[in-house]
Formats: sequence, C-alpha cells, structure tokens
Amino acid sequence: MANEGYEKAYRDALEILYLRGKKVGKLARSQDGLRYRQIDHVPLGDREILIEAWGESLADEIIRERNDPDRRCRECDRLLGRYADMLKRYLTIFQGRSGSETGFDLLVRRAVDIRNRARKAVLDHTATHQLY
Repeated sequence: MANEGYEKAYRDALEILYLRGKKVGKLARSQDGLRYRQIDHVPLGDREILIEAWGESLADEIIRERNDPDRRCRECDRLLGRYADMLKRYLTIFQGRSGSETGFDLLVRRAVDIRNRARKAVLDHTATHQLY
C-alpha cells in the first residue's frame, strides 16, 4: 500500500472511531517520534487505532502493505475503500436510529449485511496474499 493509501486508511479509521462516538484527540508525538492520538483519553499508536477501527487482521494487512511496497494491491485498496464507505454508511444510519421503527430496523439490518459482506470480501482477498 502506498504511503498515501496508508494515510487514507488511517484517516478513515479516525473518522470511523469518531462516528462510533469515540472522543478522538489531536495528533501528538511520543519522545521517540511516533505519532499517537488520545482515543477516549487513552493514547493509541497507529496500529492500535487501525485495530480499533478495522480489527486486528485488517490492521496487520494494512501495516504489512505499507512496510512492503512490492505487496501493494489495487484490489486490496479498492475493497478496503468500499468497506470503509459501507462502515461509514452503517454508522450514520445506526446513529440516526430512534425507537423501534420497523422500517428503520430493516434499513439497519440491511446496512449491517452490506457492511459484513464488504468486510468479508476484504478478508477473503487479503487471505490470498498470505501465501508466504
């Protein structure tokens, strides 16, 4: 994953955490120069932020691709972007939920299904890279 792709995944992760209702603090640097942010008043580094947003397996894949540019895959980038979009849509719908409106519940269930399929597509595809 190119550096710009990594940074986009990082920014998307921060937005996802914000949409989930987490308090996202300002960027800071530790004494060794690594960046971190306070997420709900807990300092988290890049990997922890990615894990919080995407889960451990996707976070590790994003980091591996960043560290090994030869492993960059446009399909991974496309699928991860689609998953990020679906997750944002789901969170937007879920946050707007009020009461137990039957039609709205159906919309939320459909958004969950679409989000889960997008995540599965990313996981299935990234599994094809782990042949080493």
